[in-house]
Amino acid sequence: MVTDSQLRFAGGITPRDSGPPTTKGHSVQKWEYFITPLPVHTPGAILNNWGKQGWELVQIVTNDQGGSVAYMKRPLDTEENN
Repeated sequence: MVTDSQLRFAGGITPRDSGPPTTKGHSVQKWEYFITPLPVHTPGAILNNWGKQGWELVQIVTNDQGGSVAYMKRPLDTEENN
């Protein structure tokens, strides 16, 4: 099985010299993303497990072979970016 550290990546990160993004004086939320296959017989259990770990379902895509893949996101800890 693939671990979440193998599949996740940080999103919304700006170049170092541009400073942090802001919107009217507020920081813009940064996200990390995770992609996971969904077994045919237990997709709800898999999604509930990731949800308990703070992951939010963004989209489910079905490939040509009939398998499904879930795209997940969760807020990126600001401490990880410092």
